[in-house]
Amino acid sequence: MYRYESGKKLYKMRDGTQLVIGKSGLKTQTNPDGKRIQLFPDGRKTTVNPDGTKVEKMKNGDIVTTRTDNTVITVFATPQGENQIIKRTQHPDKTIIESHKDGLKTAYFPDGTKVETHKGSKVTILTDGTEITDYMPVKDNGLKKVTKFKDGVKVETFEDGRDLQTDTDGTTIETKPDGTRIQTFEDGATLTTQPDGIKVQKFTDGMVITIYKDNRKVQKNKDGVIVETLPSGDKITKHPDGDVIEHYMKPRTDIMDGRKIVMKETKPDGTIVVTDDTGEMDVLIEEESKN
Repeated sequence: MYRYESGKKLYKMRDGTQLVIGKSGLKTQTNPDGKRIQLFPDGRKTTVNPDGTKVEKMKNGDIVTTRTDNTVITVFATPQGENQIIKRTQHPDKTIIESHKDGLKTAYFPDGTKVETHKGSKVTILTDGTEITDYMPVKDNGLKKVTKFKDGVKVETFEDGRDLQTDTDGTTIETKPDGTRIQTFEDGATLTTQPDGIKVQKFTDGMVITIYKDNRKVQKNKDGVIVETLPSGDKITKHPDGDVIEHYMKPRTDIMDGRKIVMKETKPDGTIVVTDDTGEMDVLIEEESKN
């Protein structure tokens, strides 16, 4: 042990450890491996490890660790604030991670993104107001993610690959793993787009409209009337009693010589009535119709 006129004391241990006690009561211990420990009269404690990591125990009991990359980790002796924060980590890129007493972990990123890790879920809040919730593990119904957009639109993603979008007006859009897309409107009507491009629209009054890739459209109402619109624009209306009416977008000249026929009706009894572009109607005899 060495005593100095200033009141300082120096202790040298056999293993190479040195302890200096200053007149003010400050104690500084230096270990052979380079670790340096300081004990302050007010209760503070500072430890500098051989790798450069610095650990400070503050007067209020908080423990602050500063790593060599300037990451600062603060463990609070008493939970802080309304959210009961017990630990805060500040990274050099200004990312901040806070741990809460209830197990919640919140991360704040430099771009403004916020991520909350709960028990069983992770919530990501983007700067544009979009909120994404990932469930870990997935819900019993297979729900694994919910995305809520600022405009109120919500998209649910399921484990089997399905997506269900709910718009603010109540319209839902379900996308299945095979690419089938089912749109359900507020009034109950649906529009289904199949992987092959065929679209089927069903209305609450029983009407069904099918649109094919070649732009052919077939409409069937609750009474069984079928209206088929061909790519050419021609329409064929079929009634349950067998009556068939054909409307031609371009007048036909191959039905009656010298006449431009715009409509042909085949009645259940086989009678054929045609109408030309002047509005004049005629009944075809069987031989003419066959020709």
